[in-house]
Formats: sequence, C-alpha cells, structure tokens
Amino acid sequence: MKKILTFLGAAILLLALLTGCGGQETTSVTVQSVSMLAGLQGAGQVNRYAGIVTAGKQTDVKKDDSRTVAKVLVAVGDSVTKGQTLFTYDTATAQLDLDKAQLQYQQMQLDIEAQETQKAQLEQEKAAATADGQLSYTTEINAIENALREARYNLTLQQKEIDRLRTAMGENEVKSPMDGRVLAVNENGGTDSSGNAKPLVSLVETGGYQIKGRINEMNRTDLPEGTSVIIRSRVDDTVLWKGSVSRIDWENPVSGSGSSSGVMMDKTMSATGGASDSSAEMTAASKYPFYVTVEGGEGLLLGQHVLIEPDYGQTDTQELRLPTAFFTDVSGDAPWVWAASAQHKLEKRTVRLTDYDEQMDTWLVTEGLTAEDYIAFPDDTLKAGAAVSRLDVNAFDTMVDSDSAMSGMGTDMPGGSASTAGVAE
Repeated sequence: MKKILTFLGAAILLLALLTGCGGQETTSVTVQSVSMLAGLQGAGQVNRYAGIVTAGKQTDVKKDDSRTVAKVLVAVGDSVTKGQTLFTYDTATAQLDLDKAQLQYQQMQLDIEAQETQKAQLEQEKAAATADGQLSYTTEINAIENALREARYNLTLQQKEIDRLRTAMGENEVKSPMDGRVLAVNENGGTDSSGNAKPLVSLVETGGYQIKGRINEMNRTDLPEGTSVIIRSRVDDTVLWKGSVSRIDWENPVSGSGSSSGVMMDKTMSATGGASDSSAEMTAASKYPFYVTVEGGEGLLLGQHVLIEPDYGQTDTQELRLPTAFFTDVSGDAPWVWAASAQHKLEKRTVRLTDYDEQMDTWLVTEGLTAEDYIAFPDDTLKAGAAVSRLDVNAFDTMVDSDSAMSGMGTDMPGGSASTAGVAE
C-alpha cells in the first residue's frame, strides 16, 4: 500500500506541474496510468519497439526439369491447403518417353541374346578345333563375355529408367506440402539475383507471419533471443498477439544516413541543440534487426506496423486497488471514472467497486478498468470527447532510450510525440 501512495503522490505532483505551469491552459486532459496508481510491479515500465509484419516460412516448389508442365492451377495470392494440386505434368510426353525406353530395353535384350548365341557357337567350334586353333577362339570368347557383362549392366540401368518413368506417369500432379498462400508463380522460368533457377511456385505458410523490428545495442539485454513478447496493434493497443524473439541479426547492423561506417548512430546533442559530430563516435549506438515468431497471427496483415514489448505478465489479471478520489458517485449504484478511450478521447466509464479499505481509502476495482487503462483526476472542467495526454512512471525517467517507445506513451504525450525503436522498413 505504501507503494500506491508513493506513486500517487509523485503522479499528482507531476500532474500539477503539467497542467498548471504558468497558469496556461492545456489543450488536452492528462490521464494517469492505472498500473502506476495501483503500484503494480513492473507495470508501465515496459519498452516498446516498433515493428512490421513480414512473411514467415516460405516454401519453394520446383518442377522436374526432365518433364513438361501441362498446367499451373494456382495464381499469386491464392490460398491453398495441404495436398491441393499446384500444377500438373504433361503425361503425353511422359508416355512417349516410357514407350521409347521400353523399345530400347527390348532391343538391348535382343542384342544380349545374339551375343549369347554367338558365344555358344564359338565354344562349340573351339571344342572341335586343334590345340593351335583354340587360342584364337579363347580370345574371341573372352571379348564377347566382356561385352555381355557391360550389356547386362546397361540393361539393369535401362530397367531403372523405365521404373522411374512409370512412377512419373503415376505422379503427374504436384501438390502443396502445407496450408498457405501463393507468393509467386514463375511459369516462364528465369533466375533470381543470385543466378539460381526460380521455383515454379513459392508458398508462404498460412498464419506464418513474423515481425521485424530494430533494437539498439544499448538495450540489447531487453530482448535476448527466446524472450516472450507481446505484439500490439498501433491503432488500438488493447488488440494484441503473443510471440517470442527468434533471432537478432548482430552481423548486419542497420544502415542509415549520418554514419560513415554504414551504421545508423544516435548522436549526443550540443548545447546549441545541434548534433555533436566530434563526440558521435564515442556515443554511437548501432541498431540491429530482430525477428519475432508470432503465435497464431489471426488478424495480422502483411506490412502492418505494430509495437513489440517484453512479456512480463503485464496483461495477466492483477488486483487493481485505487484511491477513492478518482471515483465519482462512489456511494451510488453506478460509480464511474474519467478514462481514456482507445481513440485517445476522454470518456465516462462505469466501474464496479468492492472491498473498501478504510485505512488506505482505496477500493478494489473488479470491472471496468484494467492495468493498461489511463484515468483522469475528476474535475468539473472535464468533458467527454476531450483529447488526452497519457502520464505514467516513464515521465519521471529522464534517460528514455531513443530506440524505444515506452509502454503507455502515445503520440499525444505532453512535450512531443513518443519515439519508437527504429521503425522496421
């Protein structure tokens, strides 16, 4: 409970500074983090990193170069299921190849039979020849035997070719190995940038999205590989997905302007407000791409911009106990608070209260609010629909990393818009 009072006292003090500085009117209503007011451990102190939804696992389906494709049955953008036919081979050509191979096999058998007959005839003649004449027969017979061994071996190879062609005849349909979406179709062949032959069909796994972001070397410990993360919509941060960091590409720093080494750098600011180039090398912070594997991914769109944050359990259900001063009509049937909507506007929100703590003057909120909400201190001047400025514990931190957008900070934060962790491009 002492934690609640500490947060509340600091928040109200900062709120007074933000709303009453110089007696000037503010253009928005300051709303405070519920997690901060409730003193929840770690809430409101989570770095958020900007990211973009990219294609996940890609599978390339190549054609047999020895066969002719009869028809491609899919087009770019089509959704396919595992086992669905992607393209078919020309069976007429395959049948001709099989017939030709069988004729060659039969001819090879006839040649072998002829050589065996010749060998038998020479052996008879050798038996009837004189001792001096047998030597020449022996030499001729040995040559025929060598030819027979080679012919029989070639006949075995020909049989394997026939078996292959027969199998190919029965497999004239090439099917999708997975559920997915058609990413590319290359009926005319061609090569990629590396000179490799393009696959006939490229698929991307259904729901197999990944998120690409950028992380600063200064906060590399915030998102090590394997870290569980929460992915939030930038339009409505109550819409979220779960995932984990699959890889951080430390070998390829992100290139950007202002760096002779090709590494994007943060520069310290001089007293006149300009970047100090002389100190840039010592204060440089390189950025690196990282990738997040998404669990499910329903509702995500390719190219969608999102926010990524480490999952510390901040979305788990936690007890919310808030001071009475934030509630209106506490003794009535429908107590309510001034809360920030998903559209960053002030709204009246009904809540359910229970378990009043007289000593601390707090109520347990069981419905109507979550730790991720923001509420305003009641005031007669407040009106529904007013723009809001969000305030949380990060407002007390003067060492905000320019590579991250702190949890709860929207673009309407007092004093300017919140920065993000290098939007992935």
